Amino acid sequence: MNEAILGIDVSKKDLSIALLLHTSYKKYKVSNNIKGFIGLTKWLQAQGIEQVKACMEATGSYGEKLADYLYEQGHQVHIVNPACIKAFARSKLSRHKTDEVDAHLIAEYASKNELRAYKPKEPMLKELRSLYRCLQNLKEQQLKLETS
Repeated sequence: MNEAILGIDVSKKDLSIALLLHTSYKKYKVSNNIKGFIGLTKWLQAQGIEQVKACMEATGSYGEKLADYLYEQGHQVHIVNPACIKAFARSKLSRHKTDEVDAHLIAEYASKNELRAYKPKEPMLKELRSLYRCLQNLKEQQLKLETS
């Protein structure tokens, strides 16, 4: 295995990252925003890495901007069902549950499995999805106001 693999545990605020290169791991943590994404790019460059196979769990909207950013930077991006990672962790008898451990497991999962490539959604679809979420949020707020 000669490719560099990133396992990324995505949360609303942070990205816990495990870089698998050959048989060694390096860890890194950045904010889940454009400043953090740029920091990740600089960190990868400092490691001498130009392209990675990046893998993350499907986390709704939290990982979408990162996936788009990595895709635009020319990296291979893969988003997997969290149930797959959970089953993989169980198969390894992994009991520890931290963001750092999760990132490591995601990288290892990506190194051992064929993954479907991520392709960004069309801008119109993204906007429609955003408007739908906004509408749902407004409906929830209205319901709370009516019941208080």
